Amino acid sequence: MERETAALLVALVEQVGLLREDLHGHAEDWEKYEARVARIDRMIATLAASFVADAPALADAVVAALQTPDRTPTAASAGEPPAVVLAGATLDKLLAAIEKVGLLRRDMQHRRELERYEKRFARLDQKLSALAEHLSAADPEAAKALRTAWQLPARSLAFRNAAHQKALKKNG
Repeated sequence: MERETAALLVALVEQVGLLREDLHGHAEDWEKYEARVARIDRMIATLAASFVADAPALADAVVAALQTPDRTPTAASAGEPPAVVLAGATLDKLLAAIEKVGLLRRDMQHRRELERYEKRFARLDQKLSALAEHLSAADPEAAKALRTAWQLPARSLAFRNAAHQKALKKNG
């Protein structure tokens, strides 16, 4: 994959970090969703860790985008981003994180609490769509999986769990 993938990934993670900050700014919402946000943070940290060996600068950029999103350098000011391949275990880690954010959005929607964060989720959707569109040229299945993880997170999670169970039965 090309370097644009890395920039799109960092921009997406930055939006997740900004969502976390938005939630933290509203104490009543933070109390409800803190545990979910912590799980999302851990999943993104795991994703960043998968880049350490091949692209340490990308790993640092992903962590910075999550922890201090308003101070994350843009792709232009950060210099040339490293190339990144979103496939296999790395793609699975990204899908799991996106599913969790999608499930958070769905729960907020069911509780009628999404309105306050609607613009943030719209920006997340925009960044995710850009990443999926970029991936679709090289790997249409990965792009489809990414869109499904965002739009239908429970379905995506169910299919990933079924595939995992099938692999366990085959190997065990």
